[in-house]
Amino acid sequence: MKTGFCKYTTKQPDSVLLFTTTVLLLLFVRLRVNFTILLGDRLFPYGGYIQILLMSFFAVWIYNKLNNPTYYALYRKRLWLLFCFWFFLQFLLGIWVSDIFLLTGKLHFPFPFMIVSGAAYRTEIGFMIILFLVTILLSGSAWCSHLCYFGGFDSWASGNKYKKRQWIIPIQWGVKLSVLFLSVLFPILFLITETDIRSIITVIIMAGFTEIAIMLFISRQQKRMVHCTWFCPIGTIVAITKFINPLRIRFNNNCTHCGKCIPACKYNAITPESIRQQKFHLTCTRCGDCKASCPHNAIEYQYNGISPSLSHRIFLITVSILYVLFFSLARI
Repeated sequence: MKTGFCKYTTKQPDSVLLFTTTVLLLLFVRLRVNFTILLGDRLFPYGGYIQILLMSFFAVWIYNKLNNPTYYALYRKRLWLLFCFWFFLQFLLGIWVSDIFLLTGKLHFPFPFMIVSGAAYRTEIGFMIILFLVTILLSGSAWCSHLCYFGGFDSWASGNKYKKRQWIIPIQWGVKLSVLFLSVLFPILFLITETDIRSIITVIIMAGFTEIAIMLFISRQQKRMVHCTWFCPIGTIVAITKFINPLRIRFNNNCTHCGKCIPACKYNAITPESIRQQKFHLTCTRCGDCKASCPHNAIEYQYNGISPSLSHRIFLITVSILYVLFFSLARI
């Protein structure tokens, strides 16, 4: 067993902290939000309390599974994909069966770029922007490795195999920043020119299906998460702003430059050059797959002034809680 991970069986204090915090947060949301937000409450009387208990046990189970380095990457990707399927299943049920599966009964386009574009068009900071920024503050870049309702599909499309290819970082960032700029520019132009709603919807649908095509064809062919690391404006914002969270991931003195972490990274964040320089590229989401793949325990999480082992536990607890909150609350 790799010493960089916590002991496989969950430590009792961690389980208690995780369970209690999840219960309290979901209770707070249930009692404070001015509409029925938990799906359990919408399905049957007091169902929200049952949902809160089940989700809290689920959070502990997630933490326990992510503590196992042998299967960490597998469970991370499967849990992420599960959340994506659940998110869009609720969306489809909300359209075809009942609006109780929708968050407020109002439909929105479920494309990540709409978080930015929608805010620019409405000229206001809405719920999704606040949720997005809070997530970055609490977990750094976990949005792009555990919580995005689109990214899990890109991860799945990229597969488990590795295709050796050196991307040109300046070109990659030129594309990323250009897409982010256009995601803000187009809504502002639509607003200024008073573009009719049908034309706006057409542009949104075309952009959304372009995202899907990139995942299905380019990410699948390249064996990398091309959509997330090249074209997603949300991923670009996360890459730039993730440093407001104190968590860092780094190489330690155990590194032998063996390169076994390179094929584990789907974000093009680790290259032979970055290993020689003992750093990760800006597209790193601190997902932890490289850490789990390292046979020398040479990659570690670090909060300032906190040991790598405790830092890792804090990160996993944070991610487990946020995952369950998103699983319980995130809907269109």
